[in-house]
Amino acid sequence: LAIWSANHYFSGHLCHEVLELLVAYVYLHPLTTVAPNSAMAGFYQALTRLSTHNWESDPLIIDLSDNNSIITPAVHVEIINTFRAIRLTSSDPHQRHHHPLNVPMYIITSCDKAVDFEATLAVKSPEKAVLGMIVQAAKVSAKKLLSWMASASVTGGFLPKNMMSRSSSYWLSYQDQLAEIMGNQSIQRNCNVLAHFNKAIISSYPRRGPPVARLAVFANLSPHESSMTNLIVKEAESTTNPIQEEVFENLRVTFKGEALFFWNSLSGKEICMCWRPSLFMPKKFSVLQANYVIPIDDEGPPTDSKKRRKIEDSQSSTIGIDSSIPIVVPNVLEIVSNIVDSSDGMISNIVIN
Repeated sequence: LAIWSANHYFSGHLCHEVLELLVAYVYLHPLTTVAPNSAMAGFYQALTRLSTHNWESDPLIIDLSDNNSIITPAVHVEIINTFRAIRLTSSDPHQRHHHPLNVPMYIITSCDKAVDFEATLAVKSPEKAVLGMIVQAAKVSAKKLLSWMASASVTGGFLPKNMMSRSSSYWLSYQDQLAEIMGNQSIQRNCNVLAHFNKAIISSYPRRGPPVARLAVFANLSPHESSMTNLIVKEAESTTNPIQEEVFENLRVTFKGEALFFWNSLSGKEICMCWRPSLFMPKKFSVLQANYVIPIDDEGPPTDSKKRRKIEDSQSSTIGIDSSIPIVVPNVLEIVSNIVDSSDGMISNIVIN
């Protein structure tokens, strides 16, 4: 499931804890009377749970204890009531502040007993738009996987029983079908901006890491430079590409109001960016929000100026914007330029679709 998530460019949105709990749910709370008896069946049921669970209306509750001894029926009801109260409070138009636990992917486990069954994984939940993309991708993959398992006579791994007796063309077709299930390039193809990492940090030997990331300690280093605090490497979700992950997380935090960011933590070659639709909504000029915007040019042929002004005034009144205040639109090139600058040379090439 982790490979599927990375190959669909959902790294950073589906954390390892969430992926492990989805798999645990499949084996502890199977969709059928018995738990899956193979890795492939478990993978299919995990995709099915991810795509069919009603994340908006129901929490995902997982009891990791023996015989479901911690989350009793009474505790289960209490968790659901708390979840619904959070959803109801956050939907109130008079509520000024967003509830921190009102997240799209609300997961509760028996380990949350220490904090009165609050969703400790709420901070790692993907946002609503990304969760919708994840659910749709899981739905498509589960459908293809079920068809693949039915036609390939899978025993329990990734190889059909009669694979060795098949021709090379069948083997290639089999691999293509599996690759299509495990990975999808739709985000990479349809994104607005594709940022390629510098080749110097892309390692052909994941165990050794790229040369730029290898630590060199010399005898003439100062006490501060040779201290354990300075030499210790920050723990990362991606053990293969921690440098790219740091760049990805910094960009996602810094430019969270402008775009959605996606990447594959296994390959670590590029970052895909999709502009938020709200970014291109016409806005009134404001000094406090003048970053990454440019005013709309009002120059044009004299014969068409009055006609054009009349159209702009009607559009402004329709969307509630005072026509006397200049309207601004996003400066996409400036945003992309700042993204490259903030990467400290880690991003070397930008493709704008």
